[in-house]
Amino acid sequence: MKKSIEAYKFDSIPNSLKNEAENILNEYKINYETIDFNNTNVSLIISFMAEKAIAVLCGELVSEKLFQVSKAGFPGCNKNSIDSVFQKIISLMQNGDSIEFLTTSDDHHLDFNNAIESIDYRIRAEKILIKKDLTNFLPVKFPAITSRSIKHFDRSVFLKQLGYAIESDPFEDSGTTDPEKEYEELKQNAGNQFKIDDWRLYLIENDIVGFSCPSCFPGQIEEGTVLNIGVSPEFRGKGIGTIIHKLSLERLFNLGVKIYYGSTDVRNNAMVEIFKQNECPVLCHRYFYKKDCLL
Repeated sequence: MKKSIEAYKFDSIPNSLKNEAENILNEYKINYETIDFNNTNVSLIISFMAEKAIAVLCGELVSEKLFQVSKAGFPGCNKNSIDSVFQKIISLMQNGDSIEFLTTSDDHHLDFNNAIESIDYRIRAEKILIKKDLTNFLPVKFPAITSRSIKHFDRSVFLKQLGYAIESDPFEDSGTTDPEKEYEELKQNAGNQFKIDDWRLYLIENDIVGFSCPSCFPGQIEEGTVLNIGVSPEFRGKGIGTIIHKLSLERLFNLGVKIYYGSTDVRNNAMVEIFKQNECPVLCHRYFYKKDCLL
């Protein structure tokens, strides 16, 4: 789950919109002059990270971005102001270039989902988001399967497993099919919580049967995820993925993680089944909308 704050500069916009955005920022005591705007202008958005309001901003779209949009997360904020901004978002989306938006099945997103579908935005991808409480996690034992840190193997061994995982998941949108680049992206996602000892290759006797990359979230060590997981092609369909996932949850628990988050495309039947087998409840569905695009 994304934890970083993204913000965007005001540029070439009507003063009325700028003032409205500034007023909402001020309500949350956020000074836009102190935020790193990364020289990016975007269509008017309501952005929130980790269910907390960050900013309401507007500008001209110059590059495609992925946004979370919500009318929720603004406790105490004037409802009329939020509704007004919400309508401006729809207007800008209707008249501007196609942007990709991330929403959910939560009730507070339904109005937005219906509105953007009315202007020809369609779901490009749908994922389930799961959340599991690990507070009372019980140790597990699978004596036939052992694991070792990836540091004990040649780099090429782990990259080969990553390659298998990439090839077997046509729904993953990480943006790369190169195992080397995927490895670097995984480390970047782990940030300061990257611990090579916890990234494991799993073995039955001397055969590598799969891998997993569990990690705490940077700056949120009581929450974590499994950044990537895979089973070697010749060992698929035997329940090994469920075991590796269970062992990965145990590793997160031992790291002090109390809440586990996971996500997968609704069409990834193997991973959906693993979540079910390991009693990981669905928190919500996440919809990735884009103009004139069908799932």
